Amino acid sequence: MMGLRAIKGDLNEALSRPDSIAITQDTAIRLFGTSDVLGRTLLLRLSAVDENRSTARIAAILRNPPANTTIPFEILMVRI
Repeated sequence: MMGLRAIKGDLNEALSRPDSIAITQDTAIRLFGTSDVLGRTLLLRLSAVDENRSTARIAAILRNPPANTTIPFEILMVRI
């Protein structure tokens, strides 16, 4: 899976459950002030055009992608 491995948590769980997500270290620090965020939840707005919101549990922490990546990301999730 794109050579990604979790630093903490379970990436397979994060990407196989619709209520779980994986986030980068920098994103964890920006949102929570620490990278120790496994099990915490985020309120997600899934669309810019409506007010549908969903909660997701952080199941994995990933290394930040390299600056020269062609697929930059901060959060990975499955959307069903």
